[in-house]
Amino acid sequence: MSSRVVSLAIWLTEGKRNLAEFQRSPFHDTLRTEIRDHYTNLFENFPKETLAKVEALLRAAKIEEPLSPSMSASRTLEGCWELKTHDKPKTVTVNGTTDYAYRFIPMVLNAELMGEREVVRHLCHNRACVCPDHLVIGSYQQNTQDEDERRYAGRDSKGRG
Repeated sequence: MSSRVVSLAIWLTEGKRNLAEFQRSPFHDTLRTEIRDHYTNLFENFPKETLAKVEALLRAAKIEEPLSPSMSASRTLEGCWELKTHDKPKTVTVNGTTDYAYRFIPMVLNAELMGEREVVRHLCHNRACVCPDHLVIGSYQQNTQDEDERRYAGRDSKGRG
């Protein structure tokens, strides 16, 4: 079995479990926004369809070769799974709401709602990448630190260099 098939199976199994266990936080109503309501609706009412959309996106992704191992390489060992380009990342529209695929995928697989001050960090520094292992929800400050690390390592805007 290919590593792509194995990775997909692991991510989708974990995503299915996370969606089944999703519960609104005690602060849900206080933190409500249109996008959080959208994802809450997907998690609670359309988990199978939402997970199927994630699977379709991941299957459509083009797998790139990993960066050569070096001290200045990104924090990822495997290649990126790319949809579209770094400058124009893939968007996805579900139930009338459009979001970047790189935001949609980790939020669904982790069944995690992002706060207003949170972003999806690309550990690979490649906005076209949708590989769940490369995507982490974090703060703007963490994302800025990631960008500083990338520049310090002499990497271009796609994490290569």
